[in-house]
Amino acid sequence: MSKQPSTTRREFLAGSAAAAAAVSLPSLISSSALGADGAVAPSEKISLGVIGIGPRCTYDIAAMLAMPDVRCLAIADVQARRRDAGKTLVDKHYGNQDCALYRDFRELLARQDIDAVLIATGDRWHAPASILAAEAGKDVYSEKPCGLTIANCQRLDDAMKKTGRIFQAGRQRRSVPNQQPPLPPGTRSLAGVARQPHACQREDVHATRPSELLRGRRSN
Repeated sequence: MSKQPSTTRREFLAGSAAAAAAVSLPSLISSSALGADGAVAPSEKISLGVIGIGPRCTYDIAAMLAMPDVRCLAIADVQARRRDAGKTLVDKHYGNQDCALYRDFRELLARQDIDAVLIATGDRWHAPASILAAEAGKDVYSEKPCGLTIANCQRLDDAMKKTGRIFQAGRQRRSVPNQQPPLPPGTRSLAGVARQPHACQREDVHATRPSELLRGRRSN
């Protein structure tokens, strides 16, 4: 039986030195991955899913796509035409074909790689979809109204407190000047106590005299 040659001390030390040098070589990581030079690190980006995409949501998503720390991954809508239009918008912005489409938004909520959702369904689905999203571990931006009833909104509030998720509702109609009441409820003035402010918005209100508006109302 032949005897295998043993490794010499010199060969062993040379091999050990080479292995140590290979382990000690630094890994090359791009500066963008670390968030340098104004780039957003991948770990700091919000992965977004869209639930319900119509004209209003198209406006919303266009604004969100411009945010460097947001990445839209998927869209859910029951209408194929709207789903496809949304995918075209998102894919064109990113220059790829990666935006996933779903008919059932629960499939979108099941994705573990989505952090938050934009909800712009029909009004009656705002609260139920927001609650399901929170229960799935997603933060929520929902178009107004938050819910169709006070009970809907109370259940939504309970869900957000229970899950600890972040919820934001569209507040455009509470922020623009012509929708802000002159006095907050409960404020005293010479006319008494302001209890219930009202607001009305018409695109033609500044271009038409009140008398013409009244005549138009009577004729309708």
